[in-house]
Amino acid sequence: MSDALVVGKKAPTLKAQPLFGLPVETATGRPMVVLFLRDLAGSTTRATVNHVHAAIGRFEAAAIPIVALTRTPLADARDFVPRHHLLFPVIVDESGEHFAAWQVGRDAWFSGTLRHLKPSQVRAVVGSLSNGRGLPRAPFDQLPAFFAIKADGTLAYARYADSVVEQPDLDAIWAALAE
Repeated sequence: MSDALVVGKKAPTLKAQPLFGLPVETATGRPMVVLFLRDLAGSTTRATVNHVHAAIGRFEAAAIPIVALTRTPLADARDFVPRHHLLFPVIVDESGEHFAAWQVGRDAWFSGTLRHLKPSQVRAVVGSLSNGRGLPRAPFDQLPAFFAIKADGTLAYARYADSVVEQPDLDAIWAALAE
């Protein structure tokens, strides 16, 4: 991605109201982790949520908020977030405005995803479809992306996923913010 954000570059402004809680803004003079997620109901996003929940205590103890953005339809997100007890603010960006500002793209033809799928993941996808779970309502080819912003507003970590199944490397994000 030629316009991708890189470490050391100023992070785009993010000022939005999450589904629940206080407004979120990147220009607060404190570090922050920003996760761009796929459809919340998708199995890969649920795995990401579990992955983040397992490590969130370390970030909270250091007063580093984690915020997630998704293109999941608003009604679906309002149902998902409290039902699954998400421990971080979730911003719905149905229009894709924030995804575009942060240069978060899509997996055209799923070329990146197909290269990264493990056999068990293929079985899980086929199993989900055969058991009556339809395709996500948000753009199903939306790639995730993961960022860490330093207190001065510059990017300490920037990772654009190569596939829709990629998870954030929270240890690398933590290390980048510690530098």
